[in-house]
Amino acid sequence: MNTSKFTIFFIALTIFFVAQTTFAQSLLRPFGGKIISTKIPGVKCAAQHGVIAIVPVALFPPAPYIITATKKVVSPGQWILGLYNPILTPGSCFTTTTPPVPVPTFSITLFGVSMR
Repeated sequence: MNTSKFTIFFIALTIFFVAQTTFAQSLLRPFGGKIISTKIPGVKCAAQHGVIAIVPVALFPPAPYIITATKKVVSPGQWILGLYNPILTPGSCFTTTTPPVPVPTFSITLFGVSMR
């Protein structure tokens, strides 16, 4: 009898910890900041808005970001809110030099943009 109670407790505890570990492994992080510029000279991107320089609100790296896909219009001075991938993607943007050099960027999934 005690063995079956221990087995049920162990299985329930294992399921609980597996669920918590899986939830904690999400790659996308909440993100917000103010757009400084939407163009960096000498860099071309496949993304709609190109490389965006942002002043992040919290402890996020002030590196170049790209907005992967959106119908929203972004411009310098606006605030944005979304999710970003903390893993640099080197294949989205390249320099205009010969040979082209990849520019690593963080990709953003955009949720909202301020009016101004």
